[in-house]
Amino acid sequence: MSELMLLEELLVSLTQGGQSVLIGIPVLAVMWAIGVSQTHRYYKTYREDPMLLKYFVGSCLIMSTIIFSGFCFAFYYWVIYCRLPSHYTALPAIIVTPGLALSCYTTVFLPVAVQSFYALRVWVLSGKNTYLALILIITTLTSAVTGVSAYCFRLIIQIVTKHFATSIVLVRLDVGGSVIIIYDHFCRVVQTISFACSVACDITISLSLAFFLNRRKKEGIKSTQSAVLRLMLYALNIGLITSIFTLVNVVTWRTTSPERFTWVIFYSWTGGIYFNSVLVSLNARASIRSRLNAHIPTTLGRSLLVFDIDGTTPDDDIQLELSSIPL
Repeated sequence: MSELMLLEELLVSLTQGGQSVLIGIPVLAVMWAIGVSQTHRYYKTYREDPMLLKYFVGSCLIMSTIIFSGFCFAFYYWVIYCRLPSHYTALPAIIVTPGLALSCYTTVFLPVAVQSFYALRVWVLSGKNTYLALILIITTLTSAVTGVSAYCFRLIIQIVTKHFATSIVLVRLDVGGSVIIIYDHFCRVVQTISFACSVACDITISLSLAFFLNRRKKEGIKSTQSAVLRLMLYALNIGLITSIFTLVNVVTWRTTSPERFTWVIFYSWTGGIYFNSVLVSLNARASIRSRLNAHIPTTLGRSLLVFDIDGTTPDDDIQLELSSIPL
């Protein structure tokens, strides 16, 4: 194959993959901006939250920023830098660029951090149910280990076999000069397992939160039932969104054309979806608190139970009757 035809095929790969990155970056930027805004609102509204929870939110913001900046660098490297004639063959080296590699690892760890937070809430609401907590821990850790192993495997191939890699796709130039795009079998399997475990974890968390909140709703006083119902809707909606989104990841990863990198669009949004979901959950407490304030009689004394109805942190501003919500 002539050098001209080889360059033409490289340009086709650049164009097809670049379109997916071009679609993903603007939405990712909006998600990151919304996350920053929600983080500011959280720190401004919930100054009395424990430091550990504040550190958790700050860590998620840092990871979200790493993901956003890493994919922006990948967009520049892929669509701009590699389109220069002197850089045509530089695309395969994208996997070893620190920006993209760090953002890919962080895309694994951010959902795991959010799922761990929700798992803790489920554990508290369930009365410290060990078996349920064990299921959530296993699915979360399996998702993390398989996700990280896929990236590590690609780096090993890059270093040991001298093959070139681009994102989750291996790209090799054979003797004839043609471009062969290969989805490695190991990476396909472990990444699919990672997505599947993430879906299982999200569904389990969502249904568990709804179940235990519904139990508290039945045992609570009438003035708190609307607040608990709203928490149930938050839990179901957030779990439904993250689960459907991860399922879309699986479908595009397994079924779409490898050359088009369609899965990159949704995969780049994963961190933003999870980050904003946990911020929505945390920031919703203010509106729920105001609703409870409107219904709780002012004659109630201070010998009452703090508002920890959703298993988050106690809010000293809201007090409920001792008999309303069991610990």
